[in-house]
Amino acid sequence: MRFVLPAAVLAALALCAGAAAHNLPPGTKNPYTSTVMVITPPAPGVFAAILGQDDRLWIDDPDRRPLMVLGYEGEPYIRFDKTGVYRNANSPATYLNTVRYAGVPVPKHASAKATPKWVRVSRAESYQWHDHRIHWMSTINPPIVQTDPSKPHHVFNWSVPIELSGKKHTIVGTLDYSPVKKGGGSMIAVFLAIGLTLVAVAGAFVAVRILRRRPR
Repeated sequence: MRFVLPAAVLAALALCAGAAAHNLPPGTKNPYTSTVMVITPPAPGVFAAILGQDDRLWIDDPDRRPLMVLGYEGEPYIRFDKTGVYRNANSPATYLNTVRYAGVPVPKHASAKATPKWVRVSRAESYQWHDHRIHWMSTINPPIVQTDPSKPHHVFNWSVPIELSGKKHTIVGTLDYSPVKKGGGSMIAVFLAIGLTLVAVAGAFVAVRILRRRPR
């Protein structure tokens, strides 16, 4: 069973987040799209999605069960619990994720072996962050895209390890390339699409909540 958001919710999140990716040069159109495919093994009640095409990973933990996202070296990075969401100030990922291509220095105190220093970043049940595992880490297109930039390509499969109530799970997704089309439709059509999608997302969230609360 897949524990990702319904298609309507994913579409609305993508539209609302905007097409511009984290720290891309102004005016740059992003041809890459990252997609959450599945959480394996299944993690009932946990939802995941990508915002901004390939920019941010979003997790919702409505039951507020203990959930840990691991960093690039397997260290504790982000923690969800009943009091909110916390980020480890001693995780290298905390600093590397501030820019799209990780070109920033990591403080000496931050390492995979350092004792976690938890800083609350949200009181909510969900959180989003830029994660380098979900996008192409270069301004130069990958070799498969360079062979023919005019055609769509599958770039790679990615994974982000998490722990739910102490058990290991993996968020699995894909990164794909699609050539940017020149020109565009009218703004009226764009706003209409966004409006319709927002209505769909509201309905989808209500449906998810109702289904989750239905007696078993």
